[in-house]
Amino acid sequence: MIRTIILQTIIAALFLGSTLLGLASHKGHVLADQLGQQATPNLRTTGEPFADGETVCFLGDSITAGGYVQTIVADYYATRFPNRNITFVNAGRSGDTASGSLKRLQEDVIDKHPTTVIINFGMNDVNRGAYVDNPSESKLATQQQALDRYQAKMEELVARIRQEANEPKLYFMTPSPFDDKVVLDRDNNQPGCNDGLGRCGDILRELAKKNNAVLVDLHGPMTKLNQQQQKLDPTWTIVGSDRIHPGDPGRLMMAWLFLKSQGVPSLISKTVIDAASGKARETVNVDVSSITTTNRGVTFTTRENALPMPINSGPAAVLKLLPIEDELLQQTLTVTGLINGVYDLRIDGTSVGQYPATELKSGINLALNKTTPQSKQARIVVNLNAERRSAEAQACSLLNTRRWMQNYYKVDVEDPAAVQKHYDHFEDKTQYSAGMAKRYMRDWPLYGDFRKQVLELEQAVIKACQLKPHTYELVRTSPVASTKGTATGNQSVVENMPGLVGFWIFGEAPGQPRFSVGTEASLPLTEVGGSIPRDSVGPYSGFSAKLNGKHYFKIPYAETGKLNISGPEAQVSMFSVVRVVNLHHSRTIAGMWSEGKGIHDDSGTRQYGLLMNMPAYGGPRQLVPHISSEGGVTQRADGSRFPWCADYAASVSEVPEETWCTLGFTYDSDYIRAYVNGVMEPRALDPVKDRRNDRYFTQEGPDGGDRGMNPYYHGRGIFRYDPSKHADTKPDGGADFTVGARYAVGSYTRESTIGHFGGLAVFDRALSDAEMKQLHDSANVDALNQDEGL
Repeated sequence: MIRTIILQTIIAALFLGSTLLGLASHKGHVLADQLGQQATPNLRTTGEPFADGETVCFLGDSITAGGYVQTIVADYYATRFPNRNITFVNAGRSGDTASGSLKRLQEDVIDKHPTTVIINFGMNDVNRGAYVDNPSESKLATQQQALDRYQAKMEELVARIRQEANEPKLYFMTPSPFDDKVVLDRDNNQPGCNDGLGRCGDILRELAKKNNAVLVDLHGPMTKLNQQQQKLDPTWTIVGSDRIHPGDPGRLMMAWLFLKSQGVPSLISKTVIDAASGKARETVNVDVSSITTTNRGVTFTTRENALPMPINSGPAAVLKLLPIEDELLQQTLTVTGLINGVYDLRIDGTSVGQYPATELKSGINLALNKTTPQSKQARIVVNLNAERRSAEAQACSLLNTRRWMQNYYKVDVEDPAAVQKHYDHFEDKTQYSAGMAKRYMRDWPLYGDFRKQVLELEQAVIKACQLKPHTYELVRTSPVASTKGTATGNQSVVENMPGLVGFWIFGEAPGQPRFSVGTEASLPLTEVGGSIPRDSVGPYSGFSAKLNGKHYFKIPYAETGKLNISGPEAQVSMFSVVRVVNLHHSRTIAGMWSEGKGIHDDSGTRQYGLLMNMPAYGGPRQLVPHISSEGGVTQRADGSRFPWCADYAASVSEVPEETWCTLGFTYDSDYIRAYVNGVMEPRALDPVKDRRNDRYFTQEGPDGGDRGMNPYYHGRGIFRYDPSKHADTKPDGGADFTVGARYAVGSYTRESTIGHFGGLAVFDRALSDAEMKQLHDSANVDALNQDEGL
């Protein structure tokens, strides 16, 4: 179990080439040979997992003192090794250096009797102010002096720890990067500083070899990931907007790297059941009993020895870039011998997902499934650790302020009048030190309460981690599209079209997810607002989903996978087979399109959307596919803003009503094209008639011309949600993939679609006119309309 004395720490990772060789095999992840480094002879790059009874001390600056990475690691140990008693001590202090830490080493480290000490200094030691464009000889000399001092003080620090703390195990973490390459809208760059931090890393390599310490390289892997992602988006960074402190994705990356350096297990549990024989074929870190097979499925009981570690939505974006799920988060269930069909997986009587028998045979990973009882229990653990982190953070910050006033300002901190006088002498009360003094006067009396709260929360974590047995049921709910209604089309045309990432034919029964067919991922569309009826007519499965304007389908943002198409060079195409019943009420076919709460609201996370009937800028009753590069409202070249997103093409024809048709669009990173029944009808801009007389439409197109209507020019790419940049301005997170509705004016159902959905496909490239026509022909909507007498 995890006990933690002072929250804050940055934990990071031993990431030399041999540690990450396995990355290359993970499709869609950054390759190991691109992020790794060459091993240095005689340099230790691997340690061991923390043992029961250890005291682990993290010593560093504000990146350590933040405590977020340490908390992720504490979450891992609490959930993966719930019976281990480990104490985490945070000795991180904001603004500190290797030299500064010597003054507090006794109280913050040695007196804690650590068995392991993890050291992370450099960001402040490097003297960032000495790094400027075209540095003078004097600046270069200052840079070297800072590095020399860093080496000397690190050597002194390590010698004292080894001698005075009785030779604890040592980890040296290279500094996380100063991102001097990211394109930001603020003047806070210090060119060349990241190279200086790289030289700090070189110093640590030699120091690690001399002291038999494990080197945890943050700087190399994080810098290389930045470089790779910034080729796609120059504004992307694994570090925050101050270029110094890692954001949520960076913290998760550091925690993963550190845990990888310890060789911790990837498996939470592994369960393999053969339903035909009623036997458990393989179990790892789990006991399985009471296996019973029925004509509808199989039931069994498990008792796992670990819990899945939840990942918050903020850092989850990095899961697509690194094999964190594969290497840390594996709670796998494989069931063979099932009759073909779709199965509802229930744990302790609660449905946690629907899976085809073929997918269960291959194996599913439940680690990131937020609906399982195990995940919900682990979430309690994580929330308690977060509360503990907050209490520790406040105690730690107060102690740091107290020392700062004593040592720097020579204030008698035991005398309230002296502290008040110190605060009063600041003319600018918004100054950092003034604010800290004010907080100290207010909160220092609570210091003991914060410490007590930490201890209470540690005990609560222990209690929350107690493991429980769980009953699993797999119940067959529907066959796979073997019983068909009236099918008119040829779905193989769609499935064989290059670039397909999602294709739904809506053949499943009401109450069941609708699965993508012919694609790598099943991408289940779940019902929102109630069970969605199935009509016995459709182009591909012979069925269609019947939406009534009060319900819709969605895939949560975190599960969108390859549907999450974004970036400055991104391309996308969408194709649908629908029968819109009420066009006046209906605005949305599908997409990743969240508009926020209303007019002038810039908190939206729009990406792409197949929409219709938008009269604001010339699209009443027409097909109006949208692309957004901002996520929020459209911005002109001068930075001024529209009240809404104004970037969409508009068809010539109206969307057919009460008749089957195909609607689609393509976007090639320059132009949006709208297709009604397989045809892109060219439409020139009429500024007056189309209500687009703003200069944005008439003068900010190619070569200073207009943007057109169909095709419509939008050469700025597709918005990419990044929690490290958008957490404050776009607090609701990335857009879900939705069908039949979008989030607009604070509601999903205000303008949701009334009609029938028979087919929907998404491609990660721009299809040609001929390909869009092939898709239209594949649906055979004339036969559909004839069958229905339309």
